[in-house]
Amino acid sequence: VESGGRGIAVFHINATPTKIWSKITDYARYPQMVGHVEACSNYKVVGSDIYTRFVLSVVGTEVEYFIHHVYKPELGYLTWTLDYSRLSDLDDSVGYWRVTSLSESPAVSRLEYSVDIRFKGYVPGFVQDMIAKKGLTDAASWVKRESEK
Repeated sequence: VESGGRGIAVFHINATPTKIWSKITDYARYPQMVGHVEACSNYKVVGSDIYTRFVLSVVGTEVEYFIHHVYKPELGYLTWTLDYSRLSDLDDSVGYWRVTSLSESPAVSRLEYSVDIRFKGYVPGFVQDMIAKKGLTDAASWVKRESEK
């Protein structure tokens, strides 16, 4: 049984792209900044390629997965796919972050977050909802909150 979801969220943030990228790429601090992230750390960084392990905890259910990010801040984006060389609890996850400066004074940026996620095996519906649906707005709103501090 395969299930999942996809979507896009767009926010205007009162911060520079540099500050926003510093939050998005601070994977070690995800457990403090992002809801339901139990553990997060990079296991390999090669140039613009960042490989990160995530563990989500939703109502006692843990989901572990491994992501390969391609980070191009000079072009305004970061993309990701699963690291297919490792075994993840997800069937697939692909997406991107895009940050565009709208104004320098005051600093205002547009943040786009897009994700397409597929679960494998049985995942309870409420866990899918927390990760795929609620996770969509939560994923971008934490960046706004942390960047505007």
